[in-house]
Amino acid sequence: MVFNPARQFEKVSTRPPYSVDTERTTTPEMLRVKILQLMESNAAGGQKEKPDKKFQQKILTSTLKQLAETRNAEMKNLKNPELNNLLNTEGKIQMDNYQEIVYDAAAIEQDKKKIHEQELEFSGLQDEKILAFKKEEYRTTTLEDTLAKWKQSQNERPGAQAEMAITILLNHFLGDEFIVARSSDYDDYFHKTDQVLFHKTTGQAICSFDDLYSDRPDQKRALEKLNTSVKIAQRGGNQVKYGLQLHPETKQLRLGAIQNVPNFCLSIQPTEISAVVTWLKDKQSPDKTAVAQKIAEKLINLIITQSEYQLNLSGRDFVGHGAVRKNLENTVKLMTPYLAGK
Repeated sequence: MVFNPARQFEKVSTRPPYSVDTERTTTPEMLRVKILQLMESNAAGGQKEKPDKKFQQKILTSTLKQLAETRNAEMKNLKNPELNNLLNTEGKIQMDNYQEIVYDAAAIEQDKKKIHEQELEFSGLQDEKILAFKKEEYRTTTLEDTLAKWKQSQNERPGAQAEMAITILLNHFLGDEFIVARSSDYDDYFHKTDQVLFHKTTGQAICSFDDLYSDRPDQKRALEKLNTSVKIAQRGGNQVKYGLQLHPETKQLRLGAIQNVPNFCLSIQPTEISAVVTWLKDKQSPDKTAVAQKIAEKLINLIITQSEYQLNLSGRDFVGHGAVRKNLENTVKLMTPYLAGK
């Protein structure tokens, strides 16, 4: 692949089939080492100054809003009413779209109730003392207003900014062939899915992601994430309740639940998030675009290498589910061309 700074990668070679790709490392042990090294690596270099989290949040959220508008416009051009306004302003899949198309109103309301209960638990607002403290801090009077303020404050957390930065990067570099969406709140909370990647042509859910933000190398956490991904694959893959699929007859994208989705961990560090923000402020800069490309390639490399790792496991670790293995193989085939030099 050759990278075009004005937009994204340009294809200059055919995609090598996974079965004959002999250049890539194939032993599980070596692949595991490579994955952990990628998770700990920093494609943006050293920290130059302390980032302004509020400023970063402003740039990231405004970019996500523009991105969602662009993707929604593309979906509208498909002339399928089901896909209208697929994403909200945060780049998340909107659950209400599925009402009376995939699920009835009562089922969606039940899912929203579960989300609400989960958010109360995470925020601690079910505790009267914490609620009183937060009301004073946020200058609110009701539980719902306080919860809304708490949710807004979560966007300033490094973990949330990592999720936004990864979504923006993958959309920019993969957006012509894939839909990269932040998962619905339901799939985020209950299926541990931060983003999901759909292939536009086939409607296939390539994979889902569980992001790892770290301000210092943490191989223990990285290994835990990696082992969790393997366990998910062995159980038959992840499920995404609010997803996309291809209609078997019309061959059009439509709303629907998906199963057997490989789940991978994507790692990003504070300086990489800062570099993404710097690039978003000046996309015409070749130097800043080159750094963004390196970070994107690191993420894509993590997707490919984790796919290969799961495919090459054997013995008690063997991933034997047929649909999951097929999705892993397709992930390698579809993603490999997006690495420079492949």
